[in-house]
Amino acid sequence: MSRLNTSDNAVNKALDDVRNGTCDWAVFGYVPKSDCILRVVAAEKGGVEDLKEELNEGKVHFAYLAVESFKTRKFVYIAWCGEGVTGIQKGNFPNHAIDMANFIKKSRTIHVQVNARNEADVEEDDILERVKVAFGSNFDAGKAKQGISEGIKNVKEGKEIHTKAQQKTFKTAAQLAAEEEEVKRRKIQQEKEALQQQLNQEAKQQNAVIKNSDGNEDDGDGEEYGEEYEFIGKVKATQYYVNPDGEDDLAFRVGDVINVIYKDESGWWQGELNGKVGYFPSNFVEELK
Repeated sequence: MSRLNTSDNAVNKALDDVRNGTCDWAVFGYVPKSDCILRVVAAEKGGVEDLKEELNEGKVHFAYLAVESFKTRKFVYIAWCGEGVTGIQKGNFPNHAIDMANFIKKSRTIHVQVNARNEADVEEDDILERVKVAFGSNFDAGKAKQGISEGIKNVKEGKEIHTKAQQKTFKTAAQLAAEEEEVKRRKIQQEKEALQQQLNQEAKQQNAVIKNSDGNEDDGDGEEYGEEYEFIGKVKATQYYVNPDGEDDLAFRVGDVINVIYKDESGWWQGELNGKVGYFPSNFVEELK
């Protein structure tokens, strides 16, 4: 799959503006008609509720947010894949979320990461609580002295509790991310299988030639039939797709010429190569005229 393109200087500037306090959050999305080029959607002052207004359930977004936790500025990274996102963008999202996190970390800080599908995953109280837990800020600040709270004997003990809380938080986040990826993988596979069934049915209705033993066309009760696909164009592979996720996917190498059978709006097309029919991502090929 394609990697996230963060070359726009405005993206860097918006991230720096959040870091230095010029604005409190920045939201990013794809350039129109692109599945990998990043642009700035908005960068403003304000809280989480203001940020949520920029998140679209039918789009992929990435956000960088600054929050105050006990008079300290902390930074939150939000990877948003709306519930209405499908096709290539949904398939690219896991890799792009990692790419964006790595890009931010090159010269900035991420204290907490939030993976979100809907607005319920981006509640301000929940985010602040995660920041507190990650930094041990849930100690009784009113009674604390130099980070030591009631029930904690010394700084060393406080650090140990803080470290355990961090490990628990990160482990939970990792588990949630893994579960989300598995749900996404299964949903994509189900969509492919449903599309395959639809295409098979259409092919039988449009292209099947049913003949009886006399060689005349039958009314559908004959025992012999033949089936062939109608090609609607050709494409040339510009990237390798040699280890497909699904059994119904079509593997190919750079330079292979594929006969196109069906183009789906999701970005997954059906094609034929060397006698094998299967699905492939359309952004891995270019059309031949």
